[in-house]
Amino acid sequence: MRKTFAELSKNEIANNPNSFVILGDIGIGSFLNSEDNLPDRVLNTGIAEQAMIGFAAGLSTGKGNVIVHTIAAFLIERAFEQIKLCCGYNECKLILVSANGPYDYEKLGPTHHSPSDVTLLMTVPNLNIRIPATDEDLRECYADALASQTSTYIRCTSREAKLEKNPTVVNNKWKKIVNEDTSKVVVCIGEGLTYALGSFADSSIYWTTDPTSTLPEELNCYKEIIILEPYTGSFIQIPESFTHKSITRRNFKTENKKIMKQNLGWEDFIL
Repeated sequence: MRKTFAELSKNEIANNPNSFVILGDIGIGSFLNSEDNLPDRVLNTGIAEQAMIGFAAGLSTGKGNVIVHTIAAFLIERAFEQIKLCCGYNECKLILVSANGPYDYEKLGPTHHSPSDVTLLMTVPNLNIRIPATDEDLRECYADALASQTSTYIRCTSREAKLEKNPTVVNNKWKKIVNEDTSKVVVCIGEGLTYALGSFADSSIYWTTDPTSTLPEELNCYKEIIILEPYTGSFIQIPESFTHKSITRRNFKTENKKIMKQNLGWEDFIL
């Protein structure tokens, strides 16, 4: 996903002379030109996350898009106060894109963990949250963020799902792959799709990039619904007609973190 992000961002600054990419000391190599310099309007602010958001908010008063990119823990948790004030209250439009998911940098310690990024941003007004599961999802989320009038957080992951067949689009928020098991359906947000494809291969699978979506009514025909939410908290909405169903949620509560980690693999580092 990071390669796709760099591709999309370079295309944006090439086509919009008022747009900027702000890097928090990561992903620099993806933007270097043939002379090993960052091109015009790609700026590295270093490890000064709060200042990075304030600086980006100032640039956003122009006519272009301002894309801010670094590790999720630094982008969201360290700079949360600035996001709340600049994006939420002052309604500055920023596109916040994480480098990787909540535990992709697990071996670097808790300073690099960010399982509460979605939960925190749920409290900020005027901000959309998108968690792509596939590379194509990322492209769609990025295009929507560019066109939006409000800020967007896009959480990338190194564990995007690889699909063997094209999914069916249910509506403007949901996609599905229907498999053999008609009694159970697995609902995924973001990288939960990777886990579902490996652990529930015979079940029907639905996924969305929007953690606040409402389950489609067509899922009412399944006896069992398993919801995979790769963050702390539960935000997918369940219609009242589903109250008689067997519904199980799995997220990053302590008792579920180990199994999610085991099945997703997470990013490997040589220390």
